[in-house]
Amino acid sequence: MDRRVADVLTALAKDLLAAEVTPAFFERVLDHAVSLVPNVHTASLVVRGADGFRFVAAVGFDLERVRDVRFSVDEVLSNVGGDGRAVVIRRPGRRTVDALGPTRAALLRASADVDRIRVSLAVPIVLAGEVTAAFRLDSFDDETAFDDDARALAEALAHHIGAVLQRQQWQEAGARTLRELRLQNELRGAVARGSDVDEVIRIAVEGTTMLLGGHLCSLFVIDGDHAVLRHHVGYDGAEGRVPLGQGVTGRVARSGRAELVRDAASDPDFFAATPQPVRSLISVPLIVDGAVSGVLNAESVEADLDETDLARLSAVAEHVAVALQRAELLGTLRASERRFRLLT
Repeated sequence: MDRRVADVLTALAKDLLAAEVTPAFFERVLDHAVSLVPNVHTASLVVRGADGFRFVAAVGFDLERVRDVRFSVDEVLSNVGGDGRAVVIRRPGRRTVDALGPTRAALLRASADVDRIRVSLAVPIVLAGEVTAAFRLDSFDDETAFDDDARALAEALAHHIGAVLQRQQWQEAGARTLRELRLQNELRGAVARGSDVDEVIRIAVEGTTMLLGGHLCSLFVIDGDHAVLRHHVGYDGAEGRVPLGQGVTGRVARSGRAELVRDAASDPDFFAATPQPVRSLISVPLIVDGAVSGVLNAESVEADLDETDLARLSAVAEHVAVALQRAELLGTLRASERRFRLLT
């Protein structure tokens, strides 16, 4: 390893120890890759999210044009392995781009001269046994552009990217835990203050919206053979009363089982309450003494909700159900006390 490469890796390692790693870190890694690895003309980094892999940094691409491009997990894994080792992809140009379909192909071609790419060096970034990102270097030169030294350097740079992504995951997990604890404390505090049921419901819905990152959220309570909307965030015309067994909310209210609907449009019971198309939704029953007392819903118009979101919302629903039960009991006690005072 020559001195210049060692200096770059040392500088990147210091970034990892900094108080905060900014998104510009990824751009710096790609800039270093282009300058250090011979024959590199473009470089990119795609990171896995709820809706697939997306570009987060690029050199030689117009990043603004490709921000909306998404790659499925299968599309990325078909080009990289899962062991963290660099893979040489020969002749990935026009035919590979065309296979993405006209919309994505047009965006990629408008952002960079992708048809000229003769060979690519792709490195999967694996965290907790899962490919979390893919780091790619492209060359317009001949197919022998990348040697063993280039592969080793690409893997070293990818290792630094992986360390940053791991750190971000830990930070995000910590922030989510804090939001969950804050919501639990707000619910307990509302009950301790003697807040009424409406206030507890408002805290539950608005807190859940923040917890899940701004998704649409609503809470229904059971009233006879209907689920009645009590509070919502983000809807334009949510249905106020839903018969049990109708719609996803009514279905969950009747079955008492939480549901994750990955493709809302394909669910025959789903009906939209917003002009924006809903991609996925979660509906969780509120259980009190073994019976369904309400339903807590979250819907997403951008990202795909998953099992992690389902588990998080189910945990919140348990706390919400307890808080509502206590608020209702307190309301009943207050009403009884008022009646007693009137009698005496």
